[in-house]
Amino acid sequence: MMSGNPLDVTARQTENRVTGVRETVLEFSGDCDFVTAELLRAAVLDVLPDLPRGSELTLDLSGVGLFDSSGLSALIMVHRHTTRAGVALTLQGAGDHLLRILDVTGVGAHFAATRAAAAAEAEREPRPSAASAD
Repeated sequence: MMSGNPLDVTARQTENRVTGVRETVLEFSGDCDFVTAELLRAAVLDVLPDLPRGSELTLDLSGVGLFDSSGLSALIMVHRHTTRAGVALTLQGAGDHLLRILDVTGVGAHFAATRAAAAAEAEREPRPSAASAD
């Protein structure tokens, strides 16, 4: 089944306040499937030549709904390209469905920063107190 939601991308530049490292964030929204996965790969390959070694590239996937095996393949290709270029790649906002795909396929090990960020985010979320459970 192919998605009816196109994959859109917005790029922004930031500087990590702690490390001072230049960071590029690509924010994706829509569906990443057989029809649109090439757009994810192309967006990364478009910005990669402008990123110096040691910089960071974050793919913000919080706006992505459907993510199928074509999207996974695109992520693997993107990871290979960024590794060769010496650019750190981080996934942000990956939903439970994508995290499960990364776990089941073993690809998640290549995105350790994603797991750490997800764990840190989960720790920051307020938990219901025992008093409010009554």
